[in-house]
Amino acid sequence: MVKATAADAMAYRFVFYEGVTEAMVLDMEERIGSICYPEFAGCAAGQLEVYRKNRRSRVALFNKDELIGYACMLPITDEAYLTVKEGLSDNFLLRPDQVEEYEAGGHYKLYIDGFAIVPEERDYALSRRLVSAVFFEVGRMAEEGAEVDEIICYVTDRRVARLLEIEGFTKTRGASGQIYVCSIKKERFPVTSTTGAAVIF
Repeated sequence: MVKATAADAMAYRFVFYEGVTEAMVLDMEERIGSICYPEFAGCAAGQLEVYRKNRRSRVALFNKDELIGYACMLPITDEAYLTVKEGLSDNFLLRPDQVEEYEAGGHYKLYIDGFAIVPEERDYALSRRLVSAVFFEVGRMAEEGAEVDEIICYVTDRRVARLLEIEGFTKTRGASGQIYVCSIKKERFPVTSTTGAAVIF
């Protein structure tokens, strides 16, 4: 695979919730998700229902005009959080009733329900930029009064696990042994306001 150069990097851009559409979400799930998460192929309709519960849950990654990856991060109920953290279920697909809606003054636990880049584009640098985009969005929410206290995710790829460890995530004692958690500190985030739905990192 040919790695992206510094000049190529400008071709990549992130689109946040203001610019994400339902058609994009279906493309994320049906095309990209089915490659990266084959065990969940055919679940796009259910994921779309979850998206409709909280539309501020997706970051889309583009190479020029082509959607090549995404991150899905959802504020979840305490009950759902414990299910994930303790590794009590092998099926980590959320239902709409397990997802919360953001309100100013609220505090939330965020579950990374999807983190995917098409194989032909995937490399460490781009994966790290996608993680940065997730934290960027967490910072924007904090500015608007919705505080994320913790981020949790289920990891099957050791390379992703290593990346999360570098970003401050720690492994828990979940039954699967693949649950990673990051406690959020306000000082981690500078002012991050942006006026557009698309950002280039």
